[in-house]
Amino acid sequence: MRRFDSAGHEQILSWFEAGGLLACAPVIADKPFHFDIVTDEPCKVLHVDRTRFMERLRRDAAVAAAVATMLSERLVFVAESHVTRINEPLAERVWLRLTRMAQQADVHGASRDAGIPVTQQELADAVGASRYRVGLELQRLADRGLIVMTRRNIRVLPPVTAGRPRIGPRR
Repeated sequence: MRRFDSAGHEQILSWFEAGGLLACAPVIADKPFHFDIVTDEPCKVLHVDRTRFMERLRRDAAVAAAVATMLSERLVFVAESHVTRINEPLAERVWLRLTRMAQQADVHGASRDAGIPVTQQELADAVGASRYRVGLELQRLADRGLIVMTRRNIRVLPPVTAGRPRIGPRR
């Protein structure tokens, strides 16, 4: 699930597994859904009319309880994600975002040697930090030989599927 900030930069908010019920809360609340749902592969979308959905919840307690459970789990996930994002070191957030972008590029058939077309500002928006701080973290990653930076492009050097190297501060 993604959204765009006021400058038009993409912000990835969350990743969902196949089969997820994604816009349930805004449907129940009768509020707009200000996010895009983007998939890495072909998918099918089921659209249910709000009136029919609400009617089903009113007459079927088991379905209503299942939806309430799902929404509660999602609320806990959002709260935990928020806390994690605040407490997770910036170096880790930058590395995780870069590796996810590299994985997406691989899925879409881009050459790993081509790198990821992203600016420091776009990456900063995606990880919730200033461009200056993200630039410092990118330089640290480059100094460690994990990435190669060129203008508007970052190449992740280790295989993305090989796991995460320890990227925290050197001791």
